[in-house]
Amino acid sequence: SIADMEDLITEKNEHTFAKLHEQACAEGKDVYIDPKTGYSVFTEIAHKKRGKCCGSGCRHCPYNHINVKDKANKIQQPAFLYEGPEKSNDEQHLFASIPTIPPNSHIKVLFHSGGKDSFLTIRKVVKEKLQNEQDPFHLILLTTFDSSTRVIAHQEIPIETVLKQAQHLEIPLLAIPLSRCSGETY
Repeated sequence: SIADMEDLITEKNEHTFAKLHEQACAEGKDVYIDPKTGYSVFTEIAHKKRGKCCGSGCRHCPYNHINVKDKANKIQQPAFLYEGPEKSNDEQHLFASIPTIPPNSHIKVLFHSGGKDSFLTIRKVVKEKLQNEQDPFHLILLTTFDSSTRVIAHQEIPIETVLKQAQHLEIPLLAIPLSRCSGETY
């Protein structure tokens, strides 16, 4: 699974999510206590015992939140909010959906904040793809947003708006929620 953003921050404090989760897993525990809220948090071990994603947007879901409905409002770790167009026999799509991209493919990842400059960059990348058939590539949009407000910094637009843009453009969207616990400030 992909680590939580707050787990990637190394601190001297031994009570970070990463360290508490790692310790609980090493001890074979199903839960640990979140030091900020006092809530019990399921470990990856507990989720694997269940054997599937429960759809609740759990912090340590090892199944990439596959059963979460309305991911934009629930995810707490990086996940694809939109995997791309559904495959159909009679339609041609400029960019492939995530499940259909072959291993070792050329993939371009474009940071997408939902604003004008992002859209202009997408237009340039699409033009490049149409003009250069010798270097076929796939495109994935990447965005970050505040995990509590669900708003993309700088553009001040909700993550749902960028999700709608990705769906309209039929380009996969990977979203990374940033927690204020990560040391990031907006």
